[in-house]
Amino acid sequence: MNKTLQKIIDFSKMKDGEEILRLLESPETLGNAGDLVVEHYKSKQYKGFLGENKIESIEAFKKYAERNSLETAEILSRADNFVRGNFVFREPWDMERTIDGLQFEGEIDWECNPKGDPEWTWMVNRHSYFPGLAQAYVITGDEKYKECFEDHIRSWIATQKYVVSKENTSWRTIDSGIRLRNWAKALEMFLAVTTIDGELFLQIIESIVEHFEYSAQKAGLERAQSNWVILEHNGVQIMTIYFDEIVTSIATREVGIKLLEEALDLQIHPDGMHWEQSFQYHNEVLFGYLEIMLICQRNGIVLSEAFVAACQKMATMSIYSMRPDKKQLAYGDSDNEDMQLILTLAYAIMKEEILAHGCYSEITNDVLSLLGSEYLDIHQRIQEIQKHKASLQSKAFEHSGLFFLKDDGADTNTHIMFKCGPLGGGHGHDDVLHFDIFTQGSPILIDSGRYTYEFLTTQRSYFKDCTAHSTIKIDGRNFNEHSSSWVTDKVATPLPTKHAFSQQIDFVQGGHLGYFGLEDAVIVQRKLIYIKPGILVITDEFTCKGEHIVEQYFNFEKDSVRLKNRQQAIFEDENTCLEITALHTSGYFEVQPNEISHSYNEKKLSHRLVGKTTITGTTTLVTVIQFGAKE
Repeated sequence: MNKTLQKIIDFSKMKDGEEILRLLESPETLGNAGDLVVEHYKSKQYKGFLGENKIESIEAFKKYAERNSLETAEILSRADNFVRGNFVFREPWDMERTIDGLQFEGEIDWECNPKGDPEWTWMVNRHSYFPGLAQAYVITGDEKYKECFEDHIRSWIATQKYVVSKENTSWRTIDSGIRLRNWAKALEMFLAVTTIDGELFLQIIESIVEHFEYSAQKAGLERAQSNWVILEHNGVQIMTIYFDEIVTSIATREVGIKLLEEALDLQIHPDGMHWEQSFQYHNEVLFGYLEIMLICQRNGIVLSEAFVAACQKMATMSIYSMRPDKKQLAYGDSDNEDMQLILTLAYAIMKEEILAHGCYSEITNDVLSLLGSEYLDIHQRIQEIQKHKASLQSKAFEHSGLFFLKDDGADTNTHIMFKCGPLGGGHGHDDVLHFDIFTQGSPILIDSGRYTYEFLTTQRSYFKDCTAHSTIKIDGRNFNEHSSSWVTDKVATPLPTKHAFSQQIDFVQGGHLGYFGLEDAVIVQRKLIYIKPGILVITDEFTCKGEHIVEQYFNFEKDSVRLKNRQQAIFEDENTCLEITALHTSGYFEVQPNEISHSYNEKKLSHRLVGKTTITGTTTLVTVIQFGAKE
């Protein structure tokens, strides 16, 4: 190890560099050398997630951990699971959460696949729970959390040296980058309050270099269209700044920044939406860029104006697409995640007032672990801005085909999304002409979610299908065709959109050619007229010659929809009353059971309303939705 370390680390940048080099000469003093390296990093002037004053940040974290009892209980509960060897992935923004845990007795098998879902294997190798172990240690001072961290990272390093055969288990490129990010966060917090075994710390540095080398192998510009690149280089960029004593750090950072700039140009539409048409991955990508911006900003590393401007556009998309309850819409492969952490970070970096309305109203420990004590001053500014109502007006994101019809000025606080745009990549769903409604503090009509990526279960198809969205099906056929979880063989071409927004009425129009290939071709168009505050008129227009069966789907968050008669249905919950009326007399409504998913690997029963009509030749179907507060 000592010869390798002398090649990969510039010890002249360390206070006790010469002494460390002397101690490295003998295997017997290797641990002593490591202890000095640990001391260097404990006192280093690196401005990471805890900021410049780490002691002040730790004290703030401990103070608010006492106040935020529910959040603290959740931090400790998750950490205790891993201390017991019970692997359950329930962290906020875990991309593929699990319901059932896997109990390891003794050595961890980092490449296991307990239920045939490789997402579990990839989750376990991201080490997303490492920062939580550090947080639990700060809160309690209990050595079991540090010991768990040391044991797990030691085990991983010892058993998971990179070989090509591991590229689909413990060394996928995306997971290697996420892993580095989690190592950086955990190490920074642990070293702010304690020490780490010196010999292990040297092994960690060697592994970081291994990650750098692997990242460099995969840094070709041909990969710049993949969201993986951002999640890979998020961790790599952070580590090149934190561990800048590694001799390849600067070169690794320069390659990474160039690739990240290329990725922004290729992946982000001019309106700020990620090309894959999934809010989950749009926001994951934004989060990755924001963390890089934060660490660069704090350490005096200047990013290009184009880099910053693209991230600002992404953040604008995020705040407009956010539900009024500050949750993420389940659009594409997405869960109903809480948006407040991402938007708090975005505001802290960009200082744009509109973003403050998506931030936390209270001080939370997850923000303190991300921004340190500097957040306390930022939070005061957020509170001042939040005293005044957000002025989010209806907005069109035409490149992405996403339209947000809003009535923020009324008590309804209504948010309607309409989609008429590209499928995107494999994370996109069959949702052309889909719309959803959030009003009176609750989601009413929704996108049914994603649930799983496993195609063979049929559940992947169920949740991607147009029937899982409030859109239209003709002759019992989907307008897209898929041959796997990620491959689409036929894609409906969206037609040009139109829109007009005002204080009283919003209008949007779109269509597609998904049924143009039928023997009797059908062109489908949908128009929404939103008469504020509580009337939505929907006209569905079909241009064709022959006879066709049309099904209009309305997917509900809750199972509280019932038929009033053949052409009217009513939905009621504790806050809202909504009535759907078909003005055409040829069809009828029926209520069907439905499954919806708020988060990966979880689903629940609900209901959908289906309007069924047989049309002959060019036809227009008009549906009126009226909604308001329950009396």
